[in-house]
Amino acid sequence: PLMLGGDVITYPLMSQPLATSDVSLRWEESKIPSSYIAANGPCRIAAIGRDRGRSIAVASSRGLCILDLSRTSWQASDVERNETIPCVKNDSDTGTSASQLTPLCPQWKLFSNINDEQQFGVVSFIWWESSSDDFILAVVEYV
Repeated sequence: PLMLGGDVITYPLMSQPLATSDVSLRWEESKIPSSYIAANGPCRIAAIGRDRGRSIAVASSRGLCILDLSRTSWQASDVERNETIPCVKNDSDTGTSASQLTPLCPQWKLFSNINDEQQFGVVSFIWWESSSDDFILAVVEYV
């Protein structure tokens, strides 16, 4: 389940896919990009992958945007101690290894051309997940 409120989405963050028996869960919030809301209005619907939860899509009256959670990580022991861990972004130019940069922040992905996004409204969508990729199937209405 997801909670959509104004310019924020609250979602479950899983330590591992649900297919495993040792899954930890915590709730996170992410602010939906203000540029998306300004151009398209408040979000009306949202969907998350059911098994792995690596991606979230939200849609307003026009277009959609995606929150990529695939590179987000956290340790169950940190949750038990109630610690907040800052997000770190990977900078390939610094030569820092990925193991030194966890956890990584979720990233919003938007259309690069707002005119393309303004041409359709999402009626419904669902995520299809494979072991390596997520795909979104959306029913759209061209306006």
